Amino acid sequence: MKTGCPRLPLLMLMALAACSPAGSEGSKGPQGSEAEGLRVLAANASAFDLLADLLPREQIAAIPATALEWSPLPGGRTAWEDFPVLPRLEGELILSLDPDILIVSSWSESAPIEIARQAGIQILELEDASSWPRLVDNIRLVGSAVDAGVRAEELIASLESRRKALADSEHPPLRILPYSNFGAGGRTSGGRTTIDLIIQLAGHRNAASEAGLTGHPDLDLEQVLTLDPDAFLTSTGRDGVHPGSAFLRGEPVLEGLSALQTDAILELQAELYATASHRVIDAAEELAELVNEMR
Repeated sequence: MKTGCPRLPLLMLMALAACSPAGSEGSKGPQGSEAEGLRVLAANASAFDLLADLLPREQIAAIPATALEWSPLPGGRTAWEDFPVLPRLEGELILSLDPDILIVSSWSESAPIEIARQAGIQILELEDASSWPRLVDNIRLVGSAVDAGVRAEELIASLESRRKALADSEHPPLRILPYSNFGAGGRTSGGRTTIDLIIQLAGHRNAASEAGLTGHPDLDLEQVLTLDPDAFLTSTGRDGVHPGSAFLRGEPVLEGLSALQTDAILELQAELYATASHRVIDAAEELAELVNEMR
């Protein structure tokens, strides 16, 4: 909602939101927020995931095109087909949507963000949810900034309950190796990644992380043989193509691995494998179920 008053700096906006009494008449949870005219724009799928759970649709300026492909959208993709779309992070496109707040990631392109900043749009930067404390911090940060603090705490409580349920598993953990290969060599996900958090939340161990790997490094066949995991974790890919699992099953050098002899290849939906938001809990629940089915 635009007014003749100057925009408040983001820190002041967050402080005012934090001082609003919990449970006040303006705190409407998922159906509304304390500042109903506030328009918020997410720059990418992970930021949109949070907005979709914290704000009513009328306060979301648009859905980023990446979310249509990579986000586990509430209600499914068809529920958002008629919604305004941000096709790419570009200064003119951001300004045309007239948001009050733009939520970006630490890796988002800086030039369009600076254009938005100079236009008076408040910028809120989030880190990927690569650890549970960071995930919780992101939810609280966005909740405060968009005047949805009550709903943010409700979401955190729900996620904590689901996390504890996953931790109650009586099965011994597996050493799972994340793996992808699209024809140009293999890659894995080690420590300080959302995939690492997904494996931890599901009650298992990341073989790449235990080997000291961090981020998303290349992984050659000799390293795969050395790591010798109990199971592999791959993405289903898109359009029925399963590049990671197809490579693993078809590579003669790896056929002696016990995980491949027992076909211990776990395939997560592409949007869950790629998530960088609180949807990691959805991915962890799916992974736990896949392990149970395999066992």
